[in-house]
Amino acid sequence: MLRARRHHRADRRLLRRRGRHHPAGVRCARPPEGVSVGSYIGAPLFADGDLYGTLCFYDPEPQPEPFSDWAVTIVDLMAQWLTAELTDRHIRTQLEERNERLEDFASIVSHDIRNPLNVASGSLELAADSGAPEHFDRCRRAIERMNALVDDLLVLARTGCSAAERESVDLAAVADDAWSTVDTDAATLTVTATTRVSADRSRLQELLANLFRNAVEHGSQPAADEPVTVTVGDAPGGFYVADDGRGIPESDRDTVFDHGFTTSADGTGFGLSIVRDVADAHDWTVSVTTSDDGGARLTITGTDAPTHE
Repeated sequence: MLRARRHHRADRRLLRRRGRHHPAGVRCARPPEGVSVGSYIGAPLFADGDLYGTLCFYDPEPQPEPFSDWAVTIVDLMAQWLTAELTDRHIRTQLEERNERLEDFASIVSHDIRNPLNVASGSLELAADSGAPEHFDRCRRAIERMNALVDDLLVLARTGCSAAERESVDLAAVADDAWSTVDTDAATLTVTATTRVSADRSRLQELLANLFRNAVEHGSQPAADEPVTVTVGDAPGGFYVADDGRGIPESDRDTVFDHGFTTSADGTGFGLSIVRDVADAHDWTVSVTTSDDGGARLTITGTDAPTHE
């Protein structure tokens, strides 16, 4: 009987047992209910160097003699073959994702950056002819938009990679650091979270900074006297970032994480897509709901679960 199961650590030695005890580090999947394990032979499976599971054959009856060298060789060869297939599949998936990202970058460069570049060029020509200050102002705004697009593209290029440098970090401390990097105007931050998460600290800060920026820029009520308040709190299996602003309409929640999606004329449309990419790099899940105050609430879950690249 063949069973595979995910684990986190193991050596690469072939597993052979005549009894019911599993070796340390790698264990076969639990047999069907009511079936005892008298003997088994197995080997770990890897995908691109990372432990994926275990190839395991077991029998209810004990083996009277150790497994033959031929049986050991067959199981070992099968494990090597499956490992090669898993690694090949993993590499193909990575290449497909990188190709999709390159297509996104090409589209951004050819369209989103070219448009403000044309505006800047045309405004400079008009300014040279007339000297009117509004043409210089228009050119300056176009250049600022190009700078914002380039900055977001650089972040996107970085967040597309897996989060390899993970450590246990204090969410509240990272939130404070992220808030200090955002132009928050008169907005306020409230941190009630007490959890620690296993994350690449720099990328977690990028995720939070983009959530804060989105809340401040898109959540503020134009006619309201009070500035937006952003809250970071604990959630089952993760944490959330909520605000008391305008919220995100349900009709936009399926597309709000797409590259280039924005409801603002001055937005780049990359803030929440960066959030999604950072979350994906950690194998986290992001969901959008309405906060208790009627604004937007973005919940990140899976932060307490083991991750696989």
